[in-house]
Amino acid sequence: MTKKLQLFNLKNVLLDRDGTIIEEKHYLCDPKQVEFYPESIQALRQMQAQNLDMFVVTNQSGLGRGYFKLENYWAVEQKIYAELKALGIVIKDTVFCPHTPKDNCNCRKPAPGLWQKLKTKYNLNPEQTIMIGDKISDIEFGLNSNLALSILVLTGHGKDQAKTHHLPLTNSYTWSYFNQKPLLIAADLNSAWQAIRTLTSQSQPNNV
Repeated sequence: MTKKLQLFNLKNVLLDRDGTIIEEKHYLCDPKQVEFYPESIQALRQMQAQNLDMFVVTNQSGLGRGYFKLENYWAVEQKIYAELKALGIVIKDTVFCPHTPKDNCNCRKPAPGLWQKLKTKYNLNPEQTIMIGDKISDIEFGLNSNLALSILVLTGHGKDQAKTHHLPLTNSYTWSYFNQKPLLIAADLNSAWQAIRTLTSQSQPNNV
């Protein structure tokens, strides 16, 4: 597949939380259950070294469903931030949607509301921004926000999502299409980062 996207001025990485950075847990609300994928730590460290701004964009419908309270959500967030900070990794900001699908809000991925919030607050350029997540809703979020690229990782719900949508699986990374748009599929966050490095280190489109 011929790679036609140019990401050579990448500045911002939007990251889903559960199933992408940390292990997927059913409506996670206990900070003691936070577990990072080792591969995600490797990737975040390298993104940090490249001075990329990293943001977490997460749906948290457990709040709207009444499964846990806002204080529980923030306790988990504080645990994540603390562990990453101890490793020298800084997440610039986290935005979340507390609503259920039935609320029909504009901030639940795949709607672009959370991107608009970050874009306005930090004056972000969609052409310099990518989205990485383990659900098709993350991919659709990237498309709806006109981001430069969306990447589906096969951790968390990723494998099941890929199979449901007839997308290829991989032990590293590969290209496909979703809604007629190029889609990068990666085994995990570190594989996604290796693909990004390949893209951003070359000045001409390449075959992958």
